[in-house]
Amino acid sequence: MSNFFRVNTAMGTEDYFRVDGMVAWYSVSIGLMIAKALVSGGASKVYILGRRKSALDAAAEQHKGIIPIQCDITSKESLQSAVDHVTKDAGHVNLLVANSDIVGPLASFASGISIQETRKTMFEDTDMEEFTNTFHVNTTATYFTILAFVELLDAGNKAAVKGGFGAPLKEGSDVPSIQSQVIVTSSVGGLLRDPTHASTNLTPYEIRVSVLAPGCFPSEMADPLVSGRDLGKEKASDKFYVPARRFGGEEEMGGTVLYLASRAGSYCNGLVLLNYGGTAGHRASNILRHRAEPLKSILT
Repeated sequence: MSNFFRVNTAMGTEDYFRVDGMVAWYSVSIGLMIAKALVSGGASKVYILGRRKSALDAAAEQHKGIIPIQCDITSKESLQSAVDHVTKDAGHVNLLVANSDIVGPLASFASGISIQETRKTMFEDTDMEEFTNTFHVNTTATYFTILAFVELLDAGNKAAVKGGFGAPLKEGSDVPSIQSQVIVTSSVGGLLRDPTHASTNLTPYEIRVSVLAPGCFPSEMADPLVSGRDLGKEKASDKFYVPARRFGGEEEMGGTVLYLASRAGSYCNGLVLLNYGGTAGHRASNILRHRAEPLKSILT
C-alpha cells in the first residue's frame, strides 16, 4: 500500500479531539457552550467576550479557565481594546469563534395570508433601523472581528512552530500541524459567503476559516424562537418542524467545535457545517410544497 497517507499510529482516539495548550476567543451565549467544551478539552486560555460585564463575570465564576473581557464588537475601539488585552496576556490566539448574533425583526413571508397582510407585517410593522442593525451586528461586526484578530491568529501559528498548540508533526518543520482557525457560528445566510471568501484570502497566512450554522440551540438570543415549544409533539407539516425532534445541546455544540478545533478537523478549511437537526433540508422542501399548492389548485 502507498505511504501517501501518513497515519500517527501512536495517537489514541481520545487524543483526536484534545486541544491542550490552545488559546481561544469566544462570545457569550452559544459561545459559553463552546468555551466550556474547550476548557474541558485542555485549552490553556479561553477568552469570552460580550457587552454585559455581569454575564461575563458569572460565566467566569462558574467555569474555571474562562477569562472574561467586556467588548462591543460593533465598535472598532472596543475590539482593539480586547485585542490589546489578549496580546498583553497571551500574545497569540489559535482559534477565534465569531458567534455574536441577534435575531432582528421576526416578520417573514407566510403562506395563507393576503398580500395586504404581508405588506402590513413586513413593511408597516417592521422598523427599518432594526432591520439594518441586524446586518450590522451579524455581518459587519463579525467581519471586523475577524480582521481585528488576524495578527494574533498569525502569532498562533508562530507559537505552534515553537512547540505550542498545533506543533509541527516533524521536528524542525515550520508548518503547524493544526493551523490557526476562525469559526463563524451563524445561521445568517449573508455570512456564508464572507467566511468562505476569507478562507481563500487568508490561505497565504495559513489561517483557516469555517462556518458553523447551528439550528435550534437554546440561548438567550433564540429564546423568542424556542420558548414554549415541544419539538416532540410538532408535526412534519409545521413551518418550523425539526426532524431531530429536539433542540441541540451542549454536547452537539461543544463536540462540533472540538472537532473543528482539534487534530480531528485540522484538514478542514472553507467548510460550511450545518449543525441543524435536519431543519434546513426539510424547511426547503416545505417551502416548495407550500408554493406549489396554489398552482396545484389551479391545475385541478
